[in-house]
Amino acid sequence: IPATSSTAIGPSSSPQITPALTSDLRVTLAVDQRVLAALAELDADVKAGATGGVLALQLQQLNQFVGQGREAAARLADYPPTSVVAGTLATAYGSLRQSINAALSITLSDDRAYRAAAAGIVAQKGTVTDLDAELQRLTGG
Repeated sequence: IPATSSTAIGPSSSPQITPALTSDLRVTLAVDQRVLAALAELDADVKAGATGGVLALQLQQLNQFVGQGREAAARLADYPPTSVVAGTLATAYGSLRQSINAALSITLSDDRAYRAAAAGIVAQKGTVTDLDAELQRLTGG
């Protein structure tokens, strides 16, 4: 679900952006950027033909970042200027978590299945990238 400029009100157009909201936005943006970096690393390893064991370790770490992202998005939901983008973030992170959990249920010795599942997870990167851009816009960056 790509974010759009209508998903939330940015700091330059709304007096509702408080210091607390700015702080929560920055935390969410930092976590989102960790998710993007982990997806890029996963993509590189899939393309390099990594084993299921290597990919499983990366997916476990990515799952931790996604969990942190869901928690950060929940905090943004408390603020009217970011409630819509928070819902979009929660949906995107929920989809990633579901895909990661499905991949982690694959037998470690099935390298090909792990690479296919990881490639499917990497394919969701576009949505996270769009949300990252929206978070940057909201933080004024």
